[in-house]
Amino acid sequence: MFDIEENLISGANAWVNEHWLHFFNTKKSTLELLEFKLFQSDYLSTDVDFAPLVAYSQETSKNDTIFRELERLAIENLLLGTSNLSTIHKTYTQSFIHHFITDDIPLTVLMNRETAYTLTHTFFYGSIFDQNLIAIPQAERKNAKSMEGIKLAISEAIRSDDVGVLAELLCVVEILKARSSLHEDVIELGFLKMAASQNTNGSVRSGENGHSDDFPDVYHTTLVLRY
Repeated sequence: MFDIEENLISGANAWVNEHWLHFFNTKKSTLELLEFKLFQSDYLSTDVDFAPLVAYSQETSKNDTIFRELERLAIENLLLGTSNLSTIHKTYTQSFIHHFITDDIPLTVLMNRETAYTLTHTFFYGSIFDQNLIAIPQAERKNAKSMEGIKLAISEAIRSDDVGVLAELLCVVEILKARSSLHEDVIELGFLKMAASQNTNGSVRSGENGHSDDFPDVYHTTLVLRY
């Protein structure tokens, strides 16, 4: 299992390094690259211009979506030094995922692709890009319902060949340090699916475009895997 993960990540690292300049060809791929640099603590680097990401998050947070507001707050916390942990916590408690965990909402909602993405993004930003989990209540990080929900979402992503969602869900497992709270076979099946979706050049297909290794079809999933 360790060898599978190590080979996956090694291949993804090599591909990203080789295609570094391609990320700056479009606004979308540039912003995603900058976001994933926050996961890698590169916000401490003075060599990276994060201004486009700050501007983007401030604009999109005007949409009535809680995880977009969490995104803006997390970015401002890291990049602008804003003291806003209490606001991040309050915003998280307004999220769908908080209500999913604490209210009588069925697990099966996480079999929906968009809802699974809502879960992953809420934890990405609620954890301030894995820099601080304090905004997410301890009781909600690895409780029975959240773990069963993530397990079901992973199983559905594997079944439906949705490697893009699968990669983000496995990322959340790492953020929550929840491997021991899930059945190991679910994690193993997830990484085996990722390995089967990795191209020989190290990039990873999202599952949406067959066996394509074109940059637009692989860069997001490969960035997630690299993290």
